[in-house]
Amino acid sequence: MLFTPTQAAALLQVRETWLRRRAARRLVPCTFLGKHLRFSRDNLEQIAADAVRPASTASESSVRSSGPRGRRSVYGHRRGRPGKFSGQEHI
Repeated sequence: MLFTPTQAAALLQVRETWLRRRAARRLVPCTFLGKHLRFSRDNLEQIAADAVRPASTASESSVRSSGPRGRRSVYGHRRGRPGKFSGQEHI
């Protein structure tokens, strides 16, 4: 049996957009029937198995959070900074 992305996302309890993006980049196992994306039971089991990771300890999480603050957007700009249309006049 093959599952649609909507059905597969519901079974995996993830967002459909997350699953579709990962499948498009071939980061998760999937099947294409022509242009239609589908997932087999084996695909879903493999996705779930690959997602399993050990819980982090308190010391590991504090090391991760000590990095630089402020996330960058996909365009390389820090979020929340004034952009092109920030009210400043450009000449």
